[in-house]
Amino acid sequence: MKKKLIIWLIDKKAISEEDAELYEYALDSLMFMFFPLMIFIVLGIAMGDVLCCFFIMGTFLTIRRYAGGFHAESPVVCLVASTIILLASYFVPRVMPETVTLIPVSVAAAVIVGLVSPIENKNKLLTADEKHRNKIKTIVVSAIWLCIETAMYIAGIYIYCVNIATGIFLVLCMQLLCVFTRRRV
Repeated sequence: MKKKLIIWLIDKKAISEEDAELYEYALDSLMFMFFPLMIFIVLGIAMGDVLCCFFIMGTFLTIRRYAGGFHAESPVVCLVASTIILLASYFVPRVMPETVTLIPVSVAAAVIVGLVSPIENKNKLLTADEKHRNKIKTIVVSAIWLCIETAMYIAGIYIYCVNIATGIFLVLCMQLLCVFTRRRV
């Protein structure tokens, strides 16, 4: 189906034949981001807590966008692993006691993410300027989420603090996989 769409776009002169591989990669990326996200949203609706899903996914996706991290070799492995990780991350806040404050731990995780960012993808290497900009963006986006987490803690909305912390920890885990395996992918 993907190939047919690309051929159709070429036939309609919407894209050039030289750009076909780039558009195919973009479609793969969209599909593999969309599927786990949809599963997560459906889970949130089924469990009656879409906001929980928003905070975990929002934190993870916005920081990961600039921070980078581990990428599976196979799109299928990526899809399955992402779905399992996201499903598991939904249940983490449900087993954490509400009295536990994760803010200092979240700050430590965000600092580590900022220090090792960005981790490149072999499919899109970054220039020195892009690396610098992505590092700054990672730090700024992480700081925004930490401010939101702190405000929610002050307001007594502990469950969403844990959701934000979970998103930060997911980014950290994806980066540490690269750092410890010496894979810069």
